[in-house]
Amino acid sequence: MFGRELTVIKLGIVWKGMKRLWQKLSFSDSLYFSYLTLFLILFTSIRFLFLGIYSYRIQSFDWIQIIFTFLIGIRYDLASAAMILGFGYLISKISFLNQFISFRILWTFYPILAFLFCFGHLISDLIYYENANKHIGYEAVIFFADLPILLKSLFLESPILLTFILIALVSLIYFSLKIYLKWKIYSYIDKTKPWKQILKFTMGVLFIGIFVRGGLQQSPLRATNAIVGEDTTINNIALNGFYTTVMDLKSQ
Repeated sequence: MFGRELTVIKLGIVWKGMKRLWQKLSFSDSLYFSYLTLFLILFTSIRFLFLGIYSYRIQSFDWIQIIFTFLIGIRYDLASAAMILGFGYLISKISFLNQFISFRILWTFYPILAFLFCFGHLISDLIYYENANKHIGYEAVIFFADLPILLKSLFLESPILLTFILIALVSLIYFSLKIYLKWKIYSYIDKTKPWKQILKFTMGVLFIGIFVRGGLQQSPLRATNAIVGEDTTINNIALNGFYTTVMDLKSQ
């Protein structure tokens, strides 16, 4: 009984410490940390959906290997989120421009639009994988042009899945706008002292660069780092469609 009470006390101390740390964050830091969390949840959810849809292609289930691919996927998710959110986070530190409401709307609202686009892109990647047996790359440009035809095909083959996707997308748009307008996120001004904002800007550039390249290792993160075995489907679990598209377009 004493051991259990000690564990509860330790958890309470950790929770209070995290709460104090959160309260010390500036508005832009806490906002972008929240956006980062949402993107990580999105990428992880799509990864579970990918596993559920294409599990029939896995020749031999090795749960330890699959769990390992999910852990590897965090690197790709952090890299993708840094690519998406990095620009907005950095410009949020330009304090003298934050006096303009249009500038504040730019860095507070664009991550929401990026989230919606990313959601659509990842769903498109799931559809694309069915026939291509790989994540979407530079073909995304052509794929999106043919998206109406593909959606019609998906409606005929799996109307329930398409209905679920559309409901999820509409719900995301509705609640995102409602929360943004209700809490008047754009009205907040980061009042952190200038020297602290310069320091955070510098640190932000450093950390975003580390996340985008996938860590401090000598070679930057590549799609081949997701290979954990001989099964193609398992090897593709760690990757996400946004990362593969960006890397593919970069190499063209």
